[in-house]
Amino acid sequence: MLKTEELYIKHHKKLIAVAFKILNNRCDAEEVVEEAFIVLIESLASTSINHPERWLYTVTKNLAKMRYRKNQRCSPIEIDENIQDTSSCILYQQCFLNGEECLIIKENSKHINGVINNQLNSLQKKCLQAYYFEELSYREIAQQENLSIGTIKSNLSRAKKKLQEPLQQYYKNK
Repeated sequence: MLKTEELYIKHHKKLIAVAFKILNNRCDAEEVVEEAFIVLIESLASTSINHPERWLYTVTKNLAKMRYRKNQRCSPIEIDENIQDTSSCILYQQCFLNGEECLIIKENSKHINGVINNQLNSLQKKCLQAYYFEELSYREIAQQENLSIGTIKSNLSRAKKKLQEPLQQYYKNK
């Protein structure tokens, strides 16, 4: 553990600078460095790392890139089964778009949510939500729903098939 503390004292400021260069956000950079050290400690428990300094820099850069990509994506909202307010239908809440583009997204989101709510059963909606919006794996969804992985895969496949034609028609007519 002493080696890890020494590495932290010696390298944490440089690692924060590396992460900050990618993220342009000090808080995110500090979190990424903390994550990198947690991964280091966990990894040292099961394997030996020949060059922990290099390893830390590589992990920090990779974690920062992953965080950057995650921050660039828009955050999803849950699919509401009884949508009343169309402003809550936007699948992507963080729009960095002009007013016209946001209106188009609102209109498309309203239609997509309507199709989802009309075409899919509750399990298919849950699978779709968890897989595409929460980015859970089949295994994680199966554990969450207390079902087999095969059931999750088939419900997700059925959901996609049910959505394919109505959405193709909608976008074809636009």
